[in-house]
Order: sequence, then structure tokens, then C-alpha cells
Amino acid sequence: LDPTYGRVSRFGIIAFGSSLDQVGPIGRDVEDVATILDGIGSHDPRDSTSDPAPRPDMRHYLGRDVAGKKIGVPREYFVEGMEDGVRARIDEALRHLESLGCEVDTDLSLPMTEHALAVYYLIAPSEASSNLARYDGVKYGLSERGGSMWENMEQTREQGFGDEVKRRIMLGVYALSAGYYDQFYLKAQRVRTLITNEFRDAFTRYDALVTPTTPGVAFPVGDKLDDPYAMYLNDIYTLPSAVAGLPALSLPCGLSEGLPVGLQIIGDVGAEGTILQIGHAFEGALGEANTLAPL
Repeated sequence: LDPTYGRVSRFGIIAFGSSLDQVGPIGRDVEDVATILDGIGSHDPRDSTSDPAPRPDMRHYLGRDVAGKKIGVPREYFVEGMEDGVRARIDEALRHLESLGCEVDTDLSLPMTEHALAVYYLIAPSEASSNLARYDGVKYGLSERGGSMWENMEQTREQGFGDEVKRRIMLGVYALSAGYYDQFYLKAQRVRTLITNEFRDAFTRYDALVTPTTPGVAFPVGDKLDDPYAMYLNDIYTLPSAVAGLPALSLPCGLSEGLPVGLQIIGDVGAEGTILQIGHAFEGALGEANTLAPL
């Protein structure tokens, strides 16, 4: 579960993208996720982004009837490149939701969400380049000895950060540099607002949105390290809700080629209870036997 931005305290974690970072639970089933969220989701005055609003007990939503819930299915999430097996499992999942009494509408359009991938990979690296600048081997953390202070910093950052982290830092520094700030970072923030407003409008008509979690099943570890763009494209369905700060639940909805396919349920701001309610009902209707890959 990726909660609403500010729902769970980030105190004590290493900041990456301050306007995007969220802490969320992973569990064996929806009930476990709801239980963990109840335990970690209280207001924390040590985190300036922590929402002080009262938190209802998430477990109270589990087991409630979902008949009459209005579900939107954005057509922009079903694009060229999606694996056939993923599409088949998602179509089956939508039929399961209809059998539970949900009103499923497949005619929803969210045209701005196609820009979420570019927006995220401009904003997140920009914020990361600032947040990670503190790890220089002087104040705290890893420190590699060098011949001079500058060599010490250089070696610390060279050995302390992986290739992907370095790539994102460099991209962020470039996006924030003089002459490019307005062209890239500021424009990305404006598009982010448009994406958020588009979701806000959709939730005046729907209780939740349902999409695939990824366009394909899991690829072998390290398979796409030489092609970062291909790796980033696997986030194409999860980034729109993250950019807008919305809660989203991913749960298995079947198998393709022996690997689990993810179903994503996106809710409005603060609507974790609603998506957990729908996810729990769907989980019960599908059954565990059809979602777990054999070991």
C-alpha cells in the first residue's frame, strides 16, 4: 500500500524526493496491510509533512459490502506494450468486481497521466540531488579517506552511491541548473498540478480507480540495468498516483507465464479505507489459489 502523502511519518528515513516520499506497508494479504497501517499511521509532530487529521481504524472497512461502489478504469493505462497475459488477468479482475456489485466504467479518460513518468523523473532526481548532497563523508555516514578533504568527499560519494543513484543525482543537478530550471523543473511542477486536478475531478464521479500495476510481469534481477529507460517504463502505471500524492493498493489478481499480475486500486486523498475495502472483497472473491506463483 502506498498511502496518501503525509499519512505515515517519514521521520528517521533518508530523504530522496521530499514531495514524493511515502512510507507504506507490504503484507501477505489486505488484512495484514490494514493492520500495519493502523500501527504506523499516527500523526508525528517530528515530521512537518505528517497530516494531523484523525485516522479511522482501517480494519473496520474490511468485510464491508462493496456493492454500488463506482469504479473507473482509465483507458490511458491500457496502452501498446502491455503484455497479453496482464491484460487478460485485469479483464478477469474487472469481471470479479462486477460480480461483487461494483459499477465498473471503462470509458474514463485521464489524458494528463501519460506525462507522469516524465514529471516524476524530473522532480524526484531534482529533489534527490539536493537531499543527498549532505552525504559528503564529513558530517555523518560513510566516510572514505582521501589525500585531501575534496578527495575524501569524492571517494565517499563514488563508493557510497550506486550507479542508479548517481544517474539520478546528475539528472537532478542538470534540471535545476541555471537556464534549465524553468524549462524542466518548473514545467514539471505545473504539469504535476494538472495531473492532480485531473484525478480530483475523477473522484467526484468514482469511489476508486482500477488499473494494472505494471505493463508486464517481473523480469529477471539485473535484466534491465543497461537500459534505464526500459526499467523506468515499468513504473508507468504507479507514478501518476504517486505524483498526485494519492493512496494506491497493489494486490495479485492472477498469474501470467507462472508469475503474479498486479491489480492497482487508486483512491482519493485520505481514502485508504475505501481501497482496502474493495481490495479485501476482491481478494476474497478471487481466492489465494489463483494468485500465488508456485515455488
